[in-house]
Amino acid sequence: MRFPTTALVLSTLAAGQALAASISHQGKMHNHAERHVDLMKAHHERRELDHRDTSLISAADTSNILKLGVNAIGLNAVSKGDAPWVGSDGQFTNTFHNTAGEDLVLVIWGPSGSWINAIRPQITVSIPENSSKTISFPTGWSGAWAPIYGSSKLVNGQISDTWGEATFQPPYSVVDVSREVNMNGKSMSIVGPQCVTDMNTCVFTCKGGASTCLDQYQLVNCETGSQAGANKGTWGGADSGGCGGMGSGAQLNTYLG
Repeated sequence: MRFPTTALVLSTLAAGQALAASISHQGKMHNHAERHVDLMKAHHERRELDHRDTSLISAADTSNILKLGVNAIGLNAVSKGDAPWVGSDGQFTNTFHNTAGEDLVLVIWGPSGSWINAIRPQITVSIPENSSKTISFPTGWSGAWAPIYGSSKLVNGQISDTWGEATFQPPYSVVDVSREVNMNGKSMSIVGPQCVTDMNTCVFTCKGGASTCLDQYQLVNCETGSQAGANKGTWGGADSGGCGGMGSGAQLNTYLG
């Protein structure tokens, strides 16, 4: 799975097709169009050091993820801006709960791409076992996240595990769990104001029993009306949708492991 082209979403919204984009997973989360790694954009996302907290990831975790092949520790902003920041003062927040039975590192990336071997992530924070961390997201943000566990690997520069994906663009915000990168990945559940997406519900999976997939995917158990906020449609002939119902803001809870 490749991270989709956010420019397509923005042009769609600008063209006044926001409703279609919402039903089609904002026209981006599963478009899977080819795109070039944009290192310049990653550079422009950087914050000044006084807006970052280098203590958010431990020295041991820093060493481990760099050895794994991650490009660099995240921007780890702690104040409001155009990238996610650590804190609970945003219009959109997501509290990540570590229920995995082991320590982990939460990695969040934005529209520059999911290839964190080449592009600096926006967030890399340590979340010890049985603890949590709240992240705020700016309006208009589109991206994804995944945890790094002790056994995690990068495959083609991406975290080979279960992903959470989101676009926070009122009133068409949407979130989902995606198992496309690794159907055998660890558990993730995202609880929104109205809708739940997890390993079995409102989740993107591979067709035909494949363990990983780029374009042969499906959205399962997310028919429109199956739960408040759930929607399913198509985009480019492929399934799109996820959990909406987030209005002009949302407080999400994501359970990892």
